[in-house]
Amino acid sequence: MILTETGLSPHDYFVDQAKKRAVFTIGISGSGKSHWSQVAEDLGWKVINADAIRVDYLKEKRARGLPITVDGVVCEADPENLRHIFSPELRALTTNPEFYFRFLESSKNIVFDITNLTYSRVPLMSQASNVGFFVEALIFRPQDIKIHLSNLQKRSLSKGLDLVDVKSPDSAEKRTRILLELLGNFNTFSGSVKSDPAYKHFPHSIPKGFRFESLKSATQGYSDFLNRLSNEDREYVEKLRVEDVFNRIEHVAVRAY
Repeated sequence: MILTETGLSPHDYFVDQAKKRAVFTIGISGSGKSHWSQVAEDLGWKVINADAIRVDYLKEKRARGLPITVDGVVCEADPENLRHIFSPELRALTTNPEFYFRFLESSKNIVFDITNLTYSRVPLMSQASNVGFFVEALIFRPQDIKIHLSNLQKRSLSKGLDLVDVKSPDSAEKRTRILLELLGNFNTFSGSVKSDPAYKHFPHSIPKGFRFESLKSATQGYSDFLNRLSNEDREYVEKLRVEDVFNRIEHVAVRAY
């Protein structure tokens, strides 16, 4: 069993529902986030998963006979096609933190299993705090990339969602490249994570036109990323860095499963 560094099992961590909790799972693919989220769901939590949202979106479009755009090309929605599920257009939708604000209307405790690797988490954290949630981070500390690759392969064999088409001749290379990009995001934006049980976020205003998906290009370090931003965007990102504060943080060391 994989425990938090303070020795809590998934059940122990989620069974406490005395206060209104919003948990953000932070970790690259193949970390075990879905396993922990499933335990939470079994205990009555509401789990928000970005991949599931994209698949449901494609199913709805297909059922209604409505086309989608994938890499700039209009086509019929296919909820089983990874190019559709992970298209830039759908990613832009589910990277925008405002997309998730509606889920905070729930009276249930919530797990945001939406990767949360970049500062796109901060406006959502702020909104959750403002409507009365105790905001927590469950951080899955990356290990040897081979462990994550093995976990992903096991997940795909059990009919879970993979990062690439397993039938592709270069699927292993693509999967590794994606994981390394995600690891770059984790390393770039994890250094600012702070814990303060009494911290209260203030109402957050997102600058018009700011593209949260652009944060995913920050894989070579925070300073390098800042240097490529406009002055206005740099000022906003620095503001997000300061506000990257959770009421509670638990760490999980990733292991093979």
